[in-house]
Amino acid sequence: MHYIGIDMSKNSFNFCVIDETEKIIKQGSFPVSKDGFANFLKLISSFDNPLVLVDPLPVIICLWFIPLSL
Repeated sequence: MHYIGIDMSKNSFNFCVIDETEKIIKQGSFPVSKDGFANFLKLISSFDNPLVLVDPLPVIICLWFIPLSL
């Protein structure tokens, strides 16, 4: 199983993927844009049986600040 942490900011978001032993598998950042999110989803899809669990409150707060024109 892999765990993904995401830190959102205005222009970019950082991510870190770890395994169950807390070994860092992959880390990096993407721009907050359609291409950035598409590339992030492509990265997540590269793992076997991807499962994304989200704590909705922080996501709602973060998404509220993303322009609707994306």
